[in-house]
Amino acid sequence: MRLFKTFVPFVLAGLVAFSGCQDLSVTNQNDPNRERALSQPGDIETLIQGTFRTYYYASENYEPTFALSVAADEQSSSWGNFGMQDMGSEPREPYNNDPSYGYSAVAEIPFTNSYAAISAALDGLGAIEGGLEIGDADQTARAKSFGEFVIGLAHANIAVNFDQGFIVDQVPTGQFDAENPPFEIVPYTDVWSNGALPYLNQAISTAQSASFSSIPSGWMGATEFSRDEFIAIIRMYRAHYRAAMARNPQERQNVDWQQVADDVDAGYTEMVDDVFAINDPQENWFSGWRYYGKDLVWTRADYKTIGPADESGNYDDWLNSDLSQRLPFDITTEDRRITGEGDPQSDGKYFAYAGASFFPSDRGIYHYSNYAYLNRNPGPRYSYAQGNEKWIMTPATMRLLKAEALLHLDPVANKNQVVDIINESRVQVGELPDALYTDPTGSMSDAQNPVRSDGATVWSMLKHEKRMESFGTASGLAFYDKRGWGDLVVGTPYHLPIPGAELELLREAIYTTETVGNAGKTNTTE
Repeated sequence: MRLFKTFVPFVLAGLVAFSGCQDLSVTNQNDPNRERALSQPGDIETLIQGTFRTYYYASENYEPTFALSVAADEQSSSWGNFGMQDMGSEPREPYNNDPSYGYSAVAEIPFTNSYAAISAALDGLGAIEGGLEIGDADQTARAKSFGEFVIGLAHANIAVNFDQGFIVDQVPTGQFDAENPPFEIVPYTDVWSNGALPYLNQAISTAQSASFSSIPSGWMGATEFSRDEFIAIIRMYRAHYRAAMARNPQERQNVDWQQVADDVDAGYTEMVDDVFAINDPQENWFSGWRYYGKDLVWTRADYKTIGPADESGNYDDWLNSDLSQRLPFDITTEDRRITGEGDPQSDGKYFAYAGASFFPSDRGIYHYSNYAYLNRNPGPRYSYAQGNEKWIMTPATMRLLKAEALLHLDPVANKNQVVDIINESRVQVGELPDALYTDPTGSMSDAQNPVRSDGATVWSMLKHEKRMESFGTASGLAFYDKRGWGDLVVGTPYHLPIPGAELELLREAIYTTETVGNAGKTNTTE
């Protein structure tokens, strides 16, 4: 699917399809049907209802989820599927943005599906703004708020994953002219500040001014959310994406952390069921990330995520070895999320001892790991990720995001509160010794480290908790954190380029993006 094919949608019986043809002059021949469908209240509500699912598959699909995870050294895998070998191998390579690239879906799926969600939501909002009422005023406001929410989310998904994109606030009609495209390419910062954020803000305002009772089952999985829970979810996503925007430590420090903390406080505390998950026993919300990410043949837990908890010296030896000498090892740790007590080959609460890896040795033994993420949130592992419990955000993830906000805002005044937040998971779940108020605060540049005897600081313990508690949850979370902290491996792309196929349609040069330690775009055309 090409970008501007996404921008000529038609709606029929509440379903969105996208027209297309081979030449660059695209005219939507379905406009009459589209206009009739956009005049029916029930079809408009169904149209808007389905937009979150489109966003879900733009953000939580196989692509880019697996690629971002291995690029962050969260999961480890050298299988080619989903771009894992290319994005996770060392030395890292720039992203291949050739339209013929076998794993071009890494960029194409989040890009095209995000704009498909925006396009459909805008069609629905356009009908409402044109005077169409869905049921009563509150039901209309619910649809309007939900559409604004999804438009904000989809722009945010572009902003965190791509170096640039489009701000789309109307669906163009008529012919597409490559010389005069309807939208300007702008930096990711503009996509966030002028596209994502205003729509998220407006979604909250619209919902707060209405009195609808709930977001029905089927709109976000099978769960019905109250109006207050829905507002909390918007604020949760706004906090998540605001922090995720940063490309480097300076940008991370300059995040509006007070707003992040406020959104966590005023938002997530309203969630009744604690974990925000996509639940649907009818198999309508598949998540390959939550199935194959729990399969010891497909993926393993990367030592760079679980290894810092090792107290035997094995991890340090592994990390200081050449890539060709990085043999898998057993971890000795007090962190009960990784192993059981007293036995490095026993299962932990979150991870399991999986033994020898199945990856081809000629692709690098450094991909091997003796551990896999099998034991936490196990439902998707046994249901082919088709049923309930597809976790997106957990209370621990949000608490730890607030803890980081507090450290940025005032590390002296907030230190004790941060230590208490860290200990909620560190001690109560990991069964590690308490972090202490007297432990050094450190700085954001400190490496992940939970071991006090090895010089752990509050910052390094916070990083460890975030990596343990967020593992396998929201797509890209580990990547966004490590990117902002400055912890990505040298050579890792900071973000993805506009897909090469879209650039061809726009008659723009195909490029790839800057990488860690090598700033600047690279033109990949001859």
